Amino acid sequence: MHTEGVEAFRRAAQQILSHIKAKRQDGLVASTKLLTCVAMQSKVVNLRQDLQNIMDEVDKWPQLISDNRESCDDIMERLHQASLSLFHHFTDLRQHIEVELREATIGDQGVVECCRLENKIVDVQRELASSLLLGEHALELAEKAGVGLRANGIPEPPNPWEGLTLSEPPWEASFLRALRKLEPLRRNLHLRRQGYDPLPERLDTVEPLLRGFFEELHARCEEEKLQYAQAGQRPSPQKVNFWETHIGLENIECHASRSRLFLQSFDDFRSGQHFSQEQLRFAVLVQHFVSQDTMDVRRLPEKRMHDDVFEGILTRSVNAQLITDAHRAEWAIEGNGFIVPKAESDEERKQLIADFGAGLVTALEEFLLSFCERRQLSVRGTEHVIQAVTTQMSQCGLANLDRCSRVGQYMVGGARLKQHVNYNISCMDAGPLGDALKLTLGCLKKGFDFFQPTTGTSEDDSPHCCDPNSRMYQCATLRFTTKLGLETPTGEDEVSCDVLDVYDEVRICDPQTM
Repeated sequence: MHTEGVEAFRRAAQQILSHIKAKRQDGLVASTKLLTCVAMQSKVVNLRQDLQNIMDEVDKWPQLISDNRESCDDIMERLHQASLSLFHHFTDLRQHIEVELREATIGDQGVVECCRLENKIVDVQRELASSLLLGEHALELAEKAGVGLRANGIPEPPNPWEGLTLSEPPWEASFLRALRKLEPLRRNLHLRRQGYDPLPERLDTVEPLLRGFFEELHARCEEEKLQYAQAGQRPSPQKVNFWETHIGLENIECHASRSRLFLQSFDDFRSGQHFSQEQLRFAVLVQHFVSQDTMDVRRLPEKRMHDDVFEGILTRSVNAQLITDAHRAEWAIEGNGFIVPKAESDEERKQLIADFGAGLVTALEEFLLSFCERRQLSVRGTEHVIQAVTTQMSQCGLANLDRCSRVGQYMVGGARLKQHVNYNISCMDAGPLGDALKLTLGCLKKGFDFFQPTTGTSEDDSPHCCDPNSRMYQCATLRFTTKLGLETPTGEDEVSCDVLDVYDEVRICDPQTM
């Protein structure tokens, strides 16, 4: 009797294994259709239920528990992994929905429409498996804000992956940013309907802070200049130029005035969104440094604040740092992704890295050259655009985020530390400014189990332990616009860079938190 039971179990287990193998070949590799993905998940659920029934039967036979039970557990784990892989595939297929939400949060031409953002927040929740994509915490916050499905009388969508749990819902961060943007938009819209514009008052309130940011920069430059003098060292011409740009009352007032103009058009500030001093500092200083970098490519060599080298394949205008670090990041050019493939050996990896870098640089140059041709830029103007854009698409751009953000105030480490760097560039409509380039750059650090402050202001700058669920994330969305020489006082083509959006998150969990 027991032998018959064992054989029945083995036959059923083998049948399930063959199902898994066939479905992986059919669905996970060959099929990219959404309906196929969901149908496959339904089959996996059925297979898991069938296997559970068999396991319940096996558990009734003490003599069969051991190898047979372990086989059941192994098969169940493989079915779980298949379900997880299908969910990741489903997420990839629906990625454009998250992109649309992020675009609605940033807005057209940097201006966010309250009604459009509200509708997009609701639409995202109607997605299949939205509870898994967004997370229960985010959905509850949407209900409290009056933009949840229950608040709008909309039934909850089905979740084919019910029972699957994720530590980080893939769309949660984008959704929470959209919710944070919505509340001040609503409040500001209400004030405007009453005939009151709070922007001038807000600008007057933060003006002392703006001066304070550049007074701090002035002080750091003065201190650095003194250190060089005391050590008897000769600073580079680029460093001297940097000091001359930031030291002195006139420079402080000039930079503060430009920052006020920036905030007048910066939608997060203009919409009435609450800004902490750290958030304001991050946005203002990122704008300052990226605009200085962009102006730097047009300066005479002896007046520049950086000594960047430019190379390339189709041009000689790509920042060399981009080429060097290309394999360390993920890239997207007008929606086309570029990621270094995995290699079997060190020798193969070296060749893959070289081929990847060449392919990426060529594709990026072709994209930027096409943009400059449509904008009818001169040869010199085209060179400036490629240099300005690729400078931010490199370690130079990330350094601008680091020197301004809370994330940049910490060093992190640990055996499980993972760092994800990504750059995404595409075209956008900038309204009266015409076609523009939109660049999003970001860096996510997670899995670290210790951190160390680098500000030098804390009494305890020693390493601190933390839970590996801690994370740090910083990103910025930049817009590059151009003007033909006929429209500029100098008679030369110009390129400008403006910050549309910034985000800076430091989440440090106590080591006891699980």
